[in-house]
Amino acid sequence: MNPEAPHSKPPPMKIQLLPAFALFATTICQAAPTEEVHAAARKLGDAPNYTWVTTTKMTAGGTEVSFGSGTTTGKTAKDGFTLLSRETQNGAMQTVRKGEQMAMQNPQSGEWMSMEEMRAQFANRGGGGGAAPGGAAGARGTSGRGSSGRGGTMFGGTSMTPADEITALIAGAKDLKAADGVIAGTLSPEAIAQRLSFSGRGGRSGGGEAPPAPKNASGSVKFWVKNGALVKYEYQVKGTVAGRDGEAREVERTSTTEIKDIGSTTIEVPEAAKKKLG
Repeated sequence: MNPEAPHSKPPPMKIQLLPAFALFATTICQAAPTEEVHAAARKLGDAPNYTWVTTTKMTAGGTEVSFGSGTTTGKTAKDGFTLLSRETQNGAMQTVRKGEQMAMQNPQSGEWMSMEEMRAQFANRGGGGGAAPGGAAGARGTSGRGSSGRGGTMFGGTSMTPADEITALIAGAKDLKAADGVIAGTLSPEAIAQRLSFSGRGGRSGGGEAPPAPKNASGSVKFWVKNGALVKYEYQVKGTVAGRDGEAREVERTSTTEIKDIGSTTIEVPEAAKKKLG
């Protein structure tokens, strides 16, 4: 008998544990970038105040469209006011929100109106009670600092604050990976469809049925986190979308948001706007 024979067999447990360990390590690596962005979003949501600037470009059939394109400046205070301002062809348009209440300034007359007054005015012009002027639809069901839930839009974009929008983007993101200071991934088909819609997030207008899902759709998202704070994020979506006239158009939207003045932002809300907020 060979006395060394019993020791010649390799321990089987080590071989069996390798696949499980590799799977565990892969799971940890995939979860780390997502949790980093989640933590940055929570930190931003807990900040006393901050300012952001969102630049959006939207094209249909290769031509830039005014609805959905432009630069919006936002300011928000925790448990306080959220003020959005955007330059339009008719002048500066401002919107103020606090909790469930929202007021918008008519860029032509300068008059402040409540959401109910805007809906009534738009309906009288033949709008049918859908999106209010400037794309402000679905103000009901809002919450938080400018959060718009599933349907609210403002200026042809989202009325969410960055803290809320980041959370929504993470929920719709896949395969988030960190490289060169950027956390990037792809967007789910639902997240892409919501951001390609002309009627804003949710893709519904006036309570009707959702339009068909875009074809040949693709989308990506990027987050820039510095010292645990989110300083910038961007998403890009494109696809073939059916318009209201039934004609299919190649639509592309790129939105970039930069965040600044965390803790040092001041918000001045006109008294006329406060009165419309009740």
